[in-house]
Amino acid sequence: MYEAYLTCSKRTGLHKVLRVVPATYLEEERSVEPFADTFNALATSNNALELLEAIDSLPLLVPTERLGNERRVYTVDEAIAMLDGGKWAPSRPETLEYEAHFDAGVPDEDDNRKRATNAALRRRDAQAAGLVGLLRITDRRGAYVVAEPLLDWTFARNVLGLTARLLYQISSGDPGEALTRTGFVHDRSRTLKADVYRIPFAFNTYFTQGLGFFTVPDKLNPLMEKALKVEKTKTGTAKRRFEEGVGVYVVTAPVATDEYNSIFQSKMSIAEKRYYLCIEDHGEGQEQLAKECVGAIASAAMDLKGDDGENLGWEFDAQSLVDGSPAPSFSRHSMLPDFVYRLIYRSSQSEGIDICAHCGNAMLVSQGRGKPRIFCSDACRMRHKRSASE
Repeated sequence: MYEAYLTCSKRTGLHKVLRVVPATYLEEERSVEPFADTFNALATSNNALELLEAIDSLPLLVPTERLGNERRVYTVDEAIAMLDGGKWAPSRPETLEYEAHFDAGVPDEDDNRKRATNAALRRRDAQAAGLVGLLRITDRRGAYVVAEPLLDWTFARNVLGLTARLLYQISSGDPGEALTRTGFVHDRSRTLKADVYRIPFAFNTYFTQGLGFFTVPDKLNPLMEKALKVEKTKTGTAKRRFEEGVGVYVVTAPVATDEYNSIFQSKMSIAEKRYYLCIEDHGEGQEQLAKECVGAIASAAMDLKGDDGENLGWEFDAQSLVDGSPAPSFSRHSMLPDFVYRLIYRSSQSEGIDICAHCGNAMLVSQGRGKPRIFCSDACRMRHKRSASE
C-alpha cells in the first residue's frame, strides 16, 4: 500500500495525487487481484476520501512518465523541491469539492461529501500530513514520487461506475428503461439539434481559478483528452467523442442543457461546471442506446494512446493462439483499460453486478458463493443504518 496524498498545482490550480513508490512499482503488473474488491473500492467511491483510500492499493493509471506533455514521475529530491518551493501548494477546499464530485448514480448528500472533503484535507493533504518530512528520510536510490492529476482518477471512477450501472440495467428485467434508471435525463437539445439522453460526467476545467487567458482547459484533464476524440462542429460546438461516428460524446453543461448562464455570476452550481455525457436518440430504444454507450467506452479504452502514440489500451495477443490457451487473449497496457476490459468481459459464472442498497452505485458481486452483498462498502452500510434510524 502506497498512501495517496493531495497537493494543488500552483500553475494550474488543480489537484494532483502524490504517492511515494519503489522504483520497481513503475514496471509492476497492471492487473490487480482480487479484482472485485479493488474495482468496487474505486468505482463506488462516493467522496474524495474514499477515492484516495482506493488509490492507495492501485497501480499507476497509465505506465508512462508523461501524459498530456506533463510529468507524472519525479525523483525524491525533485518532489521535495516542488513542495518546499510552493509549486505544489496546499489543497484548495473549494476546488477539491468540484474535482472530486462524482456523478452517474451517486446520491447528492452535500453534508456527507463536505465532511469527507474536510477529512481528506486533514489526513491526506501533502503539506498538512508532513510528506516533505517523510521524503527527507526516504532512500533516494530506490524510490520515486508519482504525481497523477486527481481529475484522471475522477474520470476513471466515473467511466467505470457508469459502465457498471449500464451493464446492470442492460441485463436487468427491464432494459427498456436502462438509461433513465441509470440517471440519464431525456430532452431535446436546440444547440445539438438532436434528442439526447444526458448525465453529468466530469468537471469542466474552464472554471478552474487562476487559469491564464491562453490556457487550454482540455489539457488539464489529460486522461479524458487522450481517451476522447475532439470534434469541432460547424456551429463551433466541441464534441468529445468516445468513438468516431458514434453518437456518444461529452459536451459542456450549457451545450447539453441549453441553459446559458453568465460566467461572471458570483455562484454557479456544480452541475453548471460539469461536462455532460450525451447519447443521441434516433429512436433505437434505451436498451440499444445503453449498449452503444458501453461499446463506445470500450472502444475508447482499447484505443487509448500516449503522447508518442504508444499503446496504453488493449490488443490481441497472437501468442495465445499457439501457447495452448483455450481461447485467444488480449494484453492490456494500463490500469483503466484493464479494468474496463475485465468489467465487460468478466466471467458471468463467477462475478455478477448488483446495486448498492444505499448509494445506488453498481458493484461486482460473487455469484452463488456466500451471503449476498447488499452494500458496496462499510461506509454505505453505516450511512444506511443511520438514515434508517432517523
